[in-house]
Amino acid sequence: MNQITVRIYALVINNKREVLLSDERILDSPITKFPGGGLDFGEGSRQTLEREFMEEMNEKCVVKDHFYTTDIYQKAFGRSHIQMFAVYYSVDFLNEPKHPIHHSRFAKEIQPGENSFWWCPISELKPEYFTLESDKIVARKLQTLYTNQA
Repeated sequence: MNQITVRIYALVINNKREVLLSDERILDSPITKFPGGGLDFGEGSRQTLEREFMEEMNEKCVVKDHFYTTDIYQKAFGRSHIQMFAVYYSVDFLNEPKHPIHHSRFAKEIQPGENSFWWCPISELKPEYFTLESDKIVARKLQTLYTNQA
């Protein structure tokens, strides 16, 4: 192992206490993850999310507070020779999103390189939806935070 990839993810929570998730097909495997992607050389973490939202949804976003940074060892999905480092931020859409957002997992057929976004009630969020351990940790943290706010 001699490479590290930095991934930046968004936690978008609407007024119904639903979190935005992304279904994707990576290495021909269907996965569910938080929206976001890889940090490009020369950009900051907040810029990464702004770029990713434009690329994937054609939507502008406002990056707010830091939520979590990985404090575990984690291999990149499908690339065991690369270590993944992930940072999660609270994010809001700048405007009401025009991009289609569904209300269930894999609501549409996804081709490689495509995303399908969906709202998941935080009360129904299941860590086992996620492939990456850091996403599972964040899902648990969200559930704890929103359960304590109820």
